[in-house]
Amino acid sequence: MVRTRASSSTASREDADDKKKRAVCGGDKLHGGYGSFSMQVKQSGWILVLALAIGIGILTVPAPASLVVAAGSTGGSTSSNILKPSSSSSSSKIQEELMDGDVTEENLKLLIKLKSPSTSFENETSPQSIALEWMLEDEYTTTAGLSKERLLQRFAMTTFYYATGGDATGEHSAWMHRGWLLGGKHECDWGAFEEIECNAQGQLRKLELWMFDFMAGTFPAEIGLLTTLRYLDLSDNEAVGGPIPTQIGLLTQLTQLYLWGNGHYGHTIPTHLGQLSSTLQILELADSGLVGRVPTELGRLTNLYSLSLHRNDLTGPIPTTQLAKLTNLERLFMYETQVSGSLPSSLCPRLEEGWIDCGEVICDCCIQGEVIGGGPPCRGAAVVATSLEQQ
Repeated sequence: MVRTRASSSTASREDADDKKKRAVCGGDKLHGGYGSFSMQVKQSGWILVLALAIGIGILTVPAPASLVVAAGSTGGSTSSNILKPSSSSSSSKIQEELMDGDVTEENLKLLIKLKSPSTSFENETSPQSIALEWMLEDEYTTTAGLSKERLLQRFAMTTFYYATGGDATGEHSAWMHRGWLLGGKHECDWGAFEEIECNAQGQLRKLELWMFDFMAGTFPAEIGLLTTLRYLDLSDNEAVGGPIPTQIGLLTQLTQLYLWGNGHYGHTIPTHLGQLSSTLQILELADSGLVGRVPTELGRLTNLYSLSLHRNDLTGPIPTTQLAKLTNLERLFMYETQVSGSLPSSLCPRLEEGWIDCGEVICDCCIQGEVIGGGPPCRGAAVVATSLEQQ
């Protein structure tokens, strides 16, 4: 028997073994040291001038033109070497190795900019600037000897907090009671209801913040710094708007991504999601006001077995050739959109559940009829003929 789909999140968490194979057009509405010295390299050549403060002379040696190191002041220690952003990957590696010392505003900014070039601290009231200020005032952050990876993870989570109304008052003040931004504690110990999970090495693996009614604002680009994430659920947060950050494409360990039911009105599906090709299995973007075409890059997600794009203002033709590459797809939801074209017939044998708009989308494995199981008929209702179990 074909069951109506109650909600996007519920269906995505069902056990696949308990579902009957079906695909229905249309359907009911549903709903992340010694003296002072300096080294300078002139941009125009390979000249490195080592000028010693004690005045013993000048030594000229060849050096890479991209390297710039500032090492201490009079009587200071060379352990406060800092990073500087560079367009050269080899230079970036050298600079990253140089950062070893106290957590200062300057070297923390440079570390963040190296890994997240789009981050700006120009606006002192931005979530990024406020997050940086909080970290510099937090004794645990500055004295616990955190690794570069931990500093970036802590910054990303702190920025997320402020970007989504963490410091708000009034109706969104409930953030304060969730146990986030606890000074003196590991960021993996934040949160009240197991919405944060980390592995034994303190790397963030799961962030589940769905249906946080008090969350408002936008998802920040710094979410791309959480590169160890495997599970990200930020769905059903209608007060969160703006675009889906393209930096989510940097989360190359992600297996499940839920962003349905948010307020991304007027924004498109990021093509960068195609970068998650080696890991992503579930992608839910339904009911979020998304516009534009279905990106051809989704065809790279060859491990995907569940795709939900329904109830969005998507237009244009279905990228049939690219979707045909999704040979592991078992669930497909693309109804109540404005897309047209045809579904690849090669998807039919594996599909266990599917909902499409019959009048707009051609489905070779669908036959006309009423929705089985007591559900209301949809626009030219159809069911899958090839994979539907015998009733």
